[in-house]
Amino acid sequence: MKHTAAERAALTCEFNSSLKGTPFDIPIPVDPACIPRLIQSLRNQQILNPGTLHSLLSLATQYFTAQPNVPELLFSEKHPVIVVGDVHGLFFDVCSIFSTEGMPNPEN
Repeated sequence: MKHTAAERAALTCEFNSSLKGTPFDIPIPVDPACIPRLIQSLRNQQILNPGTLHSLLSLATQYFTAQPNVPELLFSEKHPVIVVGDVHGLFFDVCSIFSTEGMPNPEN
């Protein structure tokens, strides 16, 4: 059975986050379509299953270790560049920036 992209995203984004404080899992690797739902669950103070959190941190460590310390950025006058300083893990501050400026994407 073939699914549309939206159906695939819905299927891969299924995770149990219905109970506040109940650890939930997300599929690893994370489908980018799941990110808004994951952020909303975390904003609602739902917690990740410790094993899932460990997997996410491991993937993030691998990704950022492979990146240069000073990235070269290409941008145009059409698309704004928003520079955010060190937020020291303040999740709700990052969510506020995303709410105001939009989620990161190739154009911003």
